[in-house]
Amino acid sequence: MQLALHQDQGQLPDPDPHPVLDPLQEEETEVVVEWEDTDAVVSASVFIVFAASKLLDHLKESHTVSCCS
Repeated sequence: MQLALHQDQGQLPDPDPHPVLDPLQEEETEVVVEWEDTDAVVSASVFIVFAASKLLDHLKESHTVSCCS
């Protein structure tokens, strides 16, 4: 038994009709940072570092208590 071949054996259809542009070819945009934005970023960064150090201290204490008791 032979399988019938499709008559349309040309190129496969394009899987993405709207291709995404290469990120390297996109135009570069200049970002202007205002001082208010910088202050918010700095204060948020300080808060994140502070929270991370408190979390590490808590994990060290709980590990020491559970490990050595």
